[in-house]
Amino acid sequence: MTHLESALREGFEVKVNIDENACQECLSSHANVASTKPFHQELNALHSILLMSGSPVIDISLAFSEAFAVIIFCKMDSILVLADDIRRRCSASFSCGDQKDLMYPFWIPGREDCGHPDFKLGCNASFAELTIFSVKFRILEMDYSSRVIRLSRSDYIGNICPLNPVSAPFDENVIPFSPDTEMLTIYYDCRTELSQSVSTYVGEISCHDDVRSYYVTRNLSSPLLSGVRGLINDFKGICRRNVSIPASRPALDTLERTPTPDNLKKALEE
Repeated sequence: MTHLESALREGFEVKVNIDENACQECLSSHANVASTKPFHQELNALHSILLMSGSPVIDISLAFSEAFAVIIFCKMDSILVLADDIRRRCSASFSCGDQKDLMYPFWIPGREDCGHPDFKLGCNASFAELTIFSVKFRILEMDYSSRVIRLSRSDYIGNICPLNPVSAPFDENVIPFSPDTEMLTIYYDCRTELSQSVSTYVGEISCHDDVRSYYVTRNLSSPLLSGVRGLINDFKGICRRNVSIPASRPALDTLERTPTPDNLKKALEE
């Protein structure tokens, strides 16, 4: 295995930036509707819960009519049962592929109420995948104590030259990168061949016999690339496709020291 492949295999880390406490407080409030709030506030709360649950909604203006009091309190009982069921289902962890003890923000079909909309998982017999802008990322590890998820692009596992790869933009308001994650950019099918190594931060890979491809191991905005800025700008015009992929900074450091395909794969996969 080459050092280039090793860098791909390392994967990268993102932070979970979702407030699960707010979710738990929401569930708790739904399960304790009969609280010390004024009666009209309780009815307004019930009205909101009915809308969210998809249940038939009674006009809240009828709440103060004695004729409908029994109906309202019967509906309250049904909502309490619904909220208690949601809380009971969401308090239990679940498994997906090789990942165990998963909870919020992840969810799978049947647990839609228990997770964040952006964190639906696909479960394979041997791994769990998260889809971000149509690109699948394999979950390598989830650490709830540190709120760090380690991911790897599924299409790059075992393959540094996938068919028609695309970049996947990350919403860093939801899943910001960890401090040691940096963007690795790969330029495919370039109509030129570098005569020699031009920089520690630029490497070459071979996907096809008749064309060359190159990678850059630093964020494209990095001042460390000032000496090769012209070359990188040229890549945009002479290369058919470019893809930016999050990768582990320590693995990229190894790749810079020893630029081999094994180390590139390790950075993307582990």
